[in-house]
Amino acid sequence: MDDLIGTVADKAGIDEMKAKLAVLAVMEKLDSVLPAPIAGQVKSALGVDAEGMMDGALGSVGDILGGGNGDSGGGLGSIADAAKGLLD
Repeated sequence: MDDLIGTVADKAGIDEMKAKLAVLAVMEKLDSVLPAPIAGQVKSALGVDAEGMMDGALGSVGDILGGGNGDSGGGLGSIADAAKGLLD
């Protein structure tokens, strides 16, 4: 998973937090368009622990956006929205 995030950060020229959010946005999209077993296989092949990654990123995004109160997500509707806001 760290390798994937590092590759995205390097190729896009962005910091690792933004790369992590971008990877999460892609994983969320995969979950919405692929059947669950296939999405799971893709994530597994990429070495992505989507749930653990999402928990960590949501907490960090909450801190970045001023949440910082320890609740996971800082009131964000979805990780894709958070990633889009940071990458715009």
